[in-house]
Amino acid sequence: MGGYAELMDRNAELMPLSAELKSTSAELRSTSAELMSVSAELTKISADTENPKTHHLTKARSYNKNPQTGGFLI
Repeated sequence: MGGYAELMDRNAELMPLSAELKSTSAELRSTSAELMSVSAELTKISADTENPKTHHLTKARSYNKNPQTGGFLI
């Protein structure tokens, strides 16, 4: 029975490490999701700035809405 007791002791030592790894894994998944979101935003910004004409139209549509002048401020 000495072997079983040693295994139980070792298991007790490893349980906190297992919990810590699960927590770290969850944190890394969350960080990864945040980074993917930022990456998508940066990709869109990059595409907009590579084509200034599109970038200008995007900004105009977003910020200058005025229905009385066809949608844009004059």
